[in-house]
Amino acid sequence: MVFNYELLLKKDHINFAKDAVGDNKETLTFFIDNYIGTQYLDRYYASNLGYTHNKNIIKITSFDNTLEDEIFIRELFHKLDKIIDLDFIEMSHNNGSLLDIYSISYSSNFTENTVGMSIKQETSMGKWFDVLWLSTSENNLNSFDKNTIIHEVGHSIGLSHPNDDASDQRWTTEDTIMSYNKGENGWDYWFSDDDIYALKKIWGRENDEGVMSFNKNFDEYKFYKSNDEHYSIKTKIGKENITDIKNLIFVDKTINVEKDIEGVFDQITGVEDITGKMFRLYNAAFGRFPDAEGLKYWITMNQTKENTYRQTCSSFIISNEFISKYGDLVSNQLYINTLYSNILEREADKDGFQYWLSQLDLGVESRGEVLMGFSESIENIGLSREVLGFI
Repeated sequence: MVFNYELLLKKDHINFAKDAVGDNKETLTFFIDNYIGTQYLDRYYASNLGYTHNKNIIKITSFDNTLEDEIFIRELFHKLDKIIDLDFIEMSHNNGSLLDIYSISYSSNFTENTVGMSIKQETSMGKWFDVLWLSTSENNLNSFDKNTIIHEVGHSIGLSHPNDDASDQRWTTEDTIMSYNKGENGWDYWFSDDDIYALKKIWGRENDEGVMSFNKNFDEYKFYKSNDEHYSIKTKIGKENITDIKNLIFVDKTINVEKDIEGVFDQITGVEDITGKMFRLYNAAFGRFPDAEGLKYWITMNQTKENTYRQTCSSFIISNEFISKYGDLVSNQLYINTLYSNILEREADKDGFQYWLSQLDLGVESRGEVLMGFSESIENIGLSREVLGFI
């Protein structure tokens, strides 16, 4: 079984973390405790009987968080701030902070093998977390300690154990920091890719100053327009809203949403007219979202009758971009499989594959005509309705 970020998402845990931050807010305050010696923590929780306050219920013996500890914790929040749509602000006291972090050598509520705990606290005034991490060395922040800190902070910002079982032997900290199992290379002390996906699903991608960043090339993403004039980009975590975003940064380029995304969708006047056909042909031939100027050019060429749709398809199929995408010497079998993958985003069904292969092998249709057949298939037109917002 391949690990999936959705294994880390538990609704009630996410809701508690979001309630702590508050509706329509993006700021999470944290406090790093520096007390040395014994102190007591209260417990606050809600039940069917109301709110309960148990005073001095948890006894802890605290180390002073060393400068190394503090730098590590601050850098953790600094890195997260750039990734998810939360702003982390350190407080000098725990009066109103949402995340209080304690370095300890002992806690009365720890069992023998417990090394960390993220404690949910709740009063009528709000919610917060007390994070306890057991320092295994008073003078050195080792990889195990770092792992514990990241793990417990992960809980405090909404992550659960994978499928509610952190000891599941199928996963290690290489799969998710929320696992209790050490990876082949030791204890990880940063969030895995799937952890980050889960955090983005919970909080959204960082979009301060109207900018969002992505870790793949532009052509690897699909864009959507809804029937109520909202725009989104499809990523591993689903459709992410980009309506009010200014720029999108990809590995290979930066694009302007208004010019490069809205400017394309604004040219489409119907699903089955020439504007819709040209939109689909771009994706079919090049496997990418159209560029606004290129789309405008080919729409105009067809509307003025300087080109027919068939001629446009022929131009696309001999272009360097098409040859780079599909290859000019690939077998008919590979060509058809690539069309299924790039256009319909699925594997070929047996009957369909045999039909198109026969058309090519017998010379009944050219590769360009087969490309048009895929692009204007009922299935692909149906897919484009969702993309273009005509459903």
